[in-house]
Amino acid sequence: MIQDWEETVTKVTYEREIFYGHLQELDRLQNENTQLSTIVSSLEPFVKSLNSVSQRLSPMLLAAAKDREQNQVMRDLMNKISGIESDSSKRLEAIQELEYRLKT
Repeated sequence: MIQDWEETVTKVTYEREIFYGHLQELDRLQNENTQLSTIVSSLEPFVKSLNSVSQRLSPMLLAAAKDREQNQVMRDLMNKISGIESDSSKRLEAIQELEYRLKT
């Protein structure tokens, strides 16, 4: 009977230590939560400001990207035209030479 009592006291003591450990962990987590809430509250105006700026810049960035794309298309077209031009002049020369030969 005394041994059962001592085992029960040991178990209760052990469970109490676990309980107090959990309470300390809970207290630590509540403190961290409070600190994080404070940080989030401090950062909220900056995030809203950045969001506002990004919304204002977005159309300009899209326009710049579109301009770059159009410029690339124009460069590609110019390169093709340059290639065709030299090819066309060769064709024109060949046609003129053929016409000259046909006349003579």
